[in-house]
Amino acid sequence: MKKLFPVSAFTAVVLGGLIFTGLPASADDNTGLNVDVYVVDDGQFTRDKSHTLCTSAWTHVDNIDADFDGLGAVAGCRPDQVLVRYTGFITFPDSGSYSFVGQADDGFWLTLDGNDIITGDWYEKPRFGNTYPDIAIVGGQEYVFDAWFFENGGGANVTLQYMLQGRDTDWITVPPAFFTKTSVPKTFDVAFDTVGGKELDTVTYTNG
Repeated sequence: MKKLFPVSAFTAVVLGGLIFTGLPASADDNTGLNVDVYVVDDGQFTRDKSHTLCTSAWTHVDNIDADFDGLGAVAGCRPDQVLVRYTGFITFPDSGSYSFVGQADDGFWLTLDGNDIITGDWYEKPRFGNTYPDIAIVGGQEYVFDAWFFENGGGANVTLQYMLQGRDTDWITVPPAFFTKTSVPKTFDVAFDTVGGKELDTVTYTNG
């Protein structure tokens, strides 16, 4: 991936604030997660593509943190009997042992790089999530992210949270900055347009 910047107008922008929202992310960049939303009329919330896609639904979100009751429909589809799949990639900045919880009404399931993380919450229930501790995470490493949520009836909400064991004392909602819809190259080249001046060599940078 190559980025082109004029030497005379190289500007770095740092975004210090994170905005948590239940609305879908901007489709113009790579942040957030891909979303597939299915209608399930037979009560069989199997985690596969055998269900009917909801054509009016969202296709991406910033992160997994939404109260669908306040929005009138689950991920833009309908209020009940909905199955949502979130896919993309996640990168944590710090290494260590992590705990995860998927606070959801109803069910939630999570895998990272194909490894089961949250597995015991796939049933109809009020907002709740078991704690899944001692998950080894390498900071700066990109993990394949695959999560499912289903809403059968009643309340509808879901939030994915984490704690870095030994550091954090309370649950933190996984922010949009950790997610990308597609894999991010580890390095990128920066070329310089000197606008007729002395030519400069392309420089390779590591992401982050």
